[in-house]
Amino acid sequence: MVKFIDDEKEKYGVEPICRILPIAPSTYYRIKDEQDNPEKQSRHKQSDTYLMEKIKRISNIIDILKVEAEEILQGVKHNGCKAALFAIGPMPALIGLGSLLGNKTEITPMLRHRQTSNWYWPSENVVQPFYKIEGLNVLTDAKDVVVCVNFTNTSTILNEKANSLKQETGADIIEINALPNFLGNGAIPNPASGRLFSADIQKLFHDLKSLGKVTIHLLVIASNAACVFLGQAIDLHHPKIIVYDFSGENMIPRLVIRNDGQKNNIELP
Repeated sequence: MVKFIDDEKEKYGVEPICRILPIAPSTYYRIKDEQDNPEKQSRHKQSDTYLMEKIKRISNIIDILKVEAEEILQGVKHNGCKAALFAIGPMPALIGLGSLLGNKTEITPMLRHRQTSNWYWPSENVVQPFYKIEGLNVLTDAKDVVVCVNFTNTSTILNEKANSLKQETGADIIEINALPNFLGNGAIPNPASGRLFSADIQKLFHDLKSLGKVTIHLLVIASNAACVFLGQAIDLHHPKIIVYDFSGENMIPRLVIRNDGQKNNIELP
C-alpha cells in the first residue's frame, strides 16, 4: 500500500489517495519517516530489520558460523566478561564454531542432555582423567592420521570409516575414548574438566604436526559441549583438519579447518 502511494502521489497527491485507501495520511508519513530513520522504529521492527539483514549475509553453514563467532567474540570483548555458550547443532558445525572462537577468551560451552533437553553438568568437581588416548605408541611416518573421539558412545560406522581411511591413505589411527564410567552424553563432567581436555587435545595436535602429520581426519561422536571444547583446541600450529559426520551407514567429510598463520579458517570440503 505504501509503495502504491509512492508510485501515484506525484499524479494524485497523498491525501486524495488516502481518502480512497484504508490508510491515514499520518500513518503513511510515519512509515516513510521510519524508513528514512530506522532508529525511530519500534524495538520489534528494529529486531526484524536486523534479522533480515543478517539473513541476507548468510548463504551457507560457513557464513553462519563466521557471523555467529564474530558476534560472540565482539560481545565478550565489548562487555569485558566471561561467556557461557548454549549451542546445539551438527557436530562438525560445533567443532568449527569452537575453532573460530578459539581459547584466548573465556567462552565456556554448556552441556545439553539429549534425553531431557536440559542444560546441566553431571559433576561440580574436576574429574581427570575421564578419557584415554590410544595409538600414540604405534605411529608411523604416514602424513595422515585419523583421530577418533568416542565420548557419547562407540560406533561401528565410525570404526569402519577409520579403517577405510587407513586403507586409502595409509593413515595412523588414534583413539580418544571416554572411560567406561563416563561414556555417554555427560562424558565431560564439568567445564573445568572440559578446559583440561581442550588443552590436552591442543598439545596432541601440536605433537602430531611436529611428527610430520599433514592432515588429521577427525571422526567424532560426542556431546555439543565436547565438540565446542574440541574445536577450541585447534590453533595456528596444527595440521589441516577434516571433520567428518554421519551420513546413513557412512561418515563423510563436512568441514575443513586450516589456518593462514594468523587465524583459523573453515571451508566446505
